[in-house]
Amino acid sequence: MKFNRFIFDNYIATDEGKKALRFFSDFENVIKSKKKSSYFDFLNHISILPIEKEDSDEELKRYSTIFSDFDFIKTRSNNQKIFNNNGIDGIIESGKAFFETELVNDEVSTEREYMTFIRYFSLVYYFSASNFFFPYYFEQQFPKLESICKEFDISLPPLPPKRDYKKRFFYYFEICKAFYDFRQQYNFTPEEFCVFLYYFSPHCIEPMTFSEDLPEPSKVYICGASKEDSEWLKNCDSNTICRWAGNTNMMHGDIMLLYEVKPVAAIQSVWRCVSIGFTDPFEYFADRVWVSKMIRTAPVTLDDLRNNPVWKEKGLVKASMQGVAGTPCSKNEYDEFLKMLSEKGFDTALLPRLQYTGLPNDVELSIEKDVEEKLLEPLLKKLGYTEKNWVRQLPVRMGRGERNYPDYALFPKGSKGEETAKFLWEAKFTISNKRQLQDAFLQAKSYAMRLQSKGLGLVSKEGIWISFEKDSFLFDKMKSYSWADLENPDVFNEVKLSVQK
Repeated sequence: MKFNRFIFDNYIATDEGKKALRFFSDFENVIKSKKKSSYFDFLNHISILPIEKEDSDEELKRYSTIFSDFDFIKTRSNNQKIFNNNGIDGIIESGKAFFETELVNDEVSTEREYMTFIRYFSLVYYFSASNFFFPYYFEQQFPKLESICKEFDISLPPLPPKRDYKKRFFYYFEICKAFYDFRQQYNFTPEEFCVFLYYFSPHCIEPMTFSEDLPEPSKVYICGASKEDSEWLKNCDSNTICRWAGNTNMMHGDIMLLYEVKPVAAIQSVWRCVSIGFTDPFEYFADRVWVSKMIRTAPVTLDDLRNNPVWKEKGLVKASMQGVAGTPCSKNEYDEFLKMLSEKGFDTALLPRLQYTGLPNDVELSIEKDVEEKLLEPLLKKLGYTEKNWVRQLPVRMGRGERNYPDYALFPKGSKGEETAKFLWEAKFTISNKRQLQDAFLQAKSYAMRLQSKGLGLVSKEGIWISFEKDSFLFDKMKSYSWADLENPDVFNEVKLSVQK
C-alpha cells in the first residue's frame, strides 16, 4: 500500500500514538537516565515473545555504562562535525569511517561479532545524527522489517554475501539510505519515523505468530548446539520457542534434529519448525528459523551415526559434524535415526513422521510438460472441470511490449488487454526448496493480480500449493498438499470445496 500521511497523522493523535511519540521524543534521556519502566514497555511491545523485566534493566545498565565510558557527550559533539557533509551519501561514508576509526575496540575481536552489537551502534549514530540514522530494534525479526518495507513500497537493497561480514554490518547504512528518501518524501521528523517503524507499521502487516496447528512435516534437517546451548537446553520443554541457526529452505512443520557438540556429541532432542527459514544479516549465523515442540529423546551419539550403515556415508558424519547448521536429511536417514532410537528403548511413536509424497498411479515424469499433462490436467478433471473450462498458455500483456503466458487459466474472459480468469494454475517440474517455491509463487501471484483471479495454484512432482485472494495472496497463508494427501477423500474434498468457492 502507498503510505498515507493523513492516516499516520490521525494515528499520532490517538492515545497510543501520543504515548509512542512522547517515548521517542525522550528516547535519549530514557537510555542515559535508565528509565526502566518505559524502556521495558517499549521492548515488550516490539518483541515476538514476552521478555523479562530484568533483561531490559540489564540492557539499559549496559548501554548507559558504555555511553559513559565512551564519553558520549564529547563524541556527540565531534559527530556534529563529522556528519556535517552534504547529502546522504556523504553522511553514510562518514558514518562508515567513524565506525572504523572511533567505534572499533579491542574487546570485540572480529567483524562478525560486531554485528551482534548493531542495536548499540545504531543508537550511537541515531543520537548523533538522527536525521540520517535510525535506532535498529529488529534483531531476531528481520522478516518483519522486510514486510514493512514491502507493505510501504520501500526498496531494501539486496542482502550482502553471508561471508562478507563487513558488508553485513555496513548493511545497516544501506537500510538508512533506503529509508532516507522515504522520510524526506513524507516529511518525517526523527521521532515520527521511529513511531512509524515500531508502532504504526506493525498494524499494517501480518503479525508473526507460532501456530499450534502445524502441517505434516515434509523434510528433516539437522542443526547444531554449542556447549553453552547444551546447558540451556536442559531447562527446555515442549512449550519452549526459540530461534536457531538453520536453513532458509526450512518450512512450517519441518523436523529439526538437534546435535549437541562435545562433550555431549549426540542428538538428544527433536524439534518442529514453527516459522519458515529466513536470513538475518545481523545475526552471527545469518540463516535462522524459529522452532518449538521439543521432544527429548535417548541420545544418538556420533559413534552411533558412524556405525550406522546409512549415516556413516553422510558427508556431515564423515566430517565429524563440522558445519552442522541446517543440513538436510533424507527420509532414509530419518528412518534409520528412528530405528536407532527404537533399539535404545525409546518409543518412536512420540516423534513426527515424514509425509509420504508418492505420486498418483506411479506416473513417470521427466520434464515440466509431464507435470502438466500427467498431474495437473487429471487433477483439474477430478476437481470437476473439463478442457472447455481452461485455456493453456493464455497470452496476457503485463507491461509495455511484455507478453506472458500463465500455464492454465480457468474460465478466462474479456477482450484483449482486459482479460480476467477465475483461477490460475502454474506447473513446475520440481519445487523442492523455499527459493523455488517463492519464485513460482511470485510468478503466479503476478498473473493472478493482473487477471483479477480469486485464487492460484502451483503444482509439481512434490505436490500442490493453493493461495487465495481473500488471504491477500500472502506467501505464509498458502496451503500445501502432497499427492499422498490428495488420496485421502476428506483432504481432497477440502481442496475441491476451497477451489470451487
